Amino acid sequence: MAFEGKVCIVTGGCSGIGKSIATKFLNEGASVVIADKTASKTPESDLRKNSLLFLIEADVTLDSVPQRIVDDTIKKFGRIDILINNAGMGNNPNIRDPEEIENFDFIFNASYTPYYSMSKAALHMYTKSLASRLTCDGIRVNELNPGFIKTAFYSNFFSTKDKPISHDEGLDIVKNSIEPRIPIQRLAEPDEVANVALFLAGSGASYISGASIVVDGGVLAIDMWGDTFKK
Repeated sequence: MAFEGKVCIVTGGCSGIGKSIATKFLNEGASVVIADKTASKTPESDLRKNSLLFLIEADVTLDSVPQRIVDDTIKKFGRIDILINNAGMGNNPNIRDPEEIENFDFIFNASYTPYYSMSKAALHMYTKSLASRLTCDGIRVNELNPGFIKTAFYSNFFSTKDKPISHDEGLDIVKNSIEPRIPIQRLAEPDEVANVALFLAGSGASYISGASIVVDGGVLAIDMWGDTFKK
C-alpha cells in the first residue's frame, strides 16, 4: 500500500488511461477523486464500490470547474497530494467535417483552456516552467507522454457526424496503419501508462521534477513518418 493516506485527483478518470491510473492508485491504498464529465454514468458495479473513491461530474473546459474540483476534494478528504491531469479528447463526432474551425475549438478547449494544461506543443515547456516555480515548495511536476494506447480515443478521433466509428473499428484502423511502424510492434495497454504515473508520484521518483517521460514503444526513437511525408 505505497499510497495509503494519500489523496489523488485524476481528471478524465472514468475510462481509458485515466481509469487505469485511478485503479492503480486505489489498489495502492490512495483515496482517489475522479473528475469526469461522464462520472454519473459510471456503472455501479465498476469503480463506484470502492469506499476510497469520490466521483465528481465535471467538465474541465469550463473556467470555474478546476477550483470546484479542488474545493470538493478538500471538503471530502482534507488534502491533495497528487494531481493527474489526464483529461483530453480528439475530434468532436458531432461535427461533420473534422477540419472545421468548430472542431479545432472543441479540441483546444479541452487541451489548452484549463490552466493546468496548455496546447500539446507547449506542454513540455509548460511542465518545466511549473517545475521551476513549484519544486522548491516540495511540489514535483512531470510530464507523461503516451504513444498509441488501446483506448476509445481512436473511435472519437476517426468518427464524423455522418460516419461514427466503433471502438473496435478505431483500434483496427490504428493497428493496420500504425502498429507495424511501432518498434515494439504493438499498441500499449492503458496499464502500461498507469504504471509510469504511479512511479512518478511515488518515492522512487523523489528526485525527478520537470521531466518529460515518453511511453511510446520507441516511436520517437525512429522517423516513422518520414516515408509518409516524402510521398
